[in-house]
Amino acid sequence: MKKFLILVYCIFIWHSLLAQDSTNMQVTKESKWALNFLFSPDYNYRISHKIAEPPINSSGVGYKTSDQIPKIGWHASTLLSYKCAKHFFIQTGLILENKGYYTKRFLYYISYDKYGQINYYDYRTYKMNYYLIGIPLLMNGEFELSKRLYATFALGINYYNISRSVIKHIGVVSTYEREAFSFSNYLSGNGSIGLNYYTKQNVILSLKPTFTGFLTSHRDSALGDDAWYHKLYLYSYGVEFGIGFGFGKKK
Repeated sequence: MKKFLILVYCIFIWHSLLAQDSTNMQVTKESKWALNFLFSPDYNYRISHKIAEPPINSSGVGYKTSDQIPKIGWHASTLLSYKCAKHFFIQTGLILENKGYYTKRFLYYISYDKYGQINYYDYRTYKMNYYLIGIPLLMNGEFELSKRLYATFALGINYYNISRSVIKHIGVVSTYEREAFSFSNYLSGNGSIGLNYYTKQNVILSLKPTFTGFLTSHRDSALGDDAWYHKLYLYSYGVEFGIGFGFGKKK
């Protein structure tokens, strides 16, 4: 009799757990809202658009746009999602990004004595780091692949108002940093395509390749006078990892 009661109790507990899992899964599918935390390492570079021919530098030295090379950056965001239709939801929140590029080692300055011999020279490398705080607005769509796995895509824009630039000069003679804060307006377009996985505990796991391209240009002050003849548009590729927590139910 005791063994029978234990068996009945075990069956009852097992049935209760199944019912709880089923309820949790239902809550996930019916969740109207979700709070998402996202992070991505990014490949960063820029598109250089020449707007005029710069004057010829007879010495052939100095920093030029052709000296620029890509860098690795990142972006992190906290987004609030609202499910506005069966397969679509919108997102907004706050995003922090590290953009920019580096330069190859280039001959920055050279001088000669009266006999034509080199008496001073300096090679430099620049590291352009731009930190931006922005507000994204995204439209997302998702389509069911299995019970918990969904294919997803997103298109949107980011509006940036606060930026911090840190330009590091690494030279033979000296190394120093130049830092500046600004409240400039920047706009970028972005898109992603990937996967969302819904767990039984109302948690959403995501994996998405992403692309961001700036629609507004910036001027690289380290270029000196040459900067006035180029518009630079930042862009990045990344792989975004995310976790979200669903809450609220549709009525």
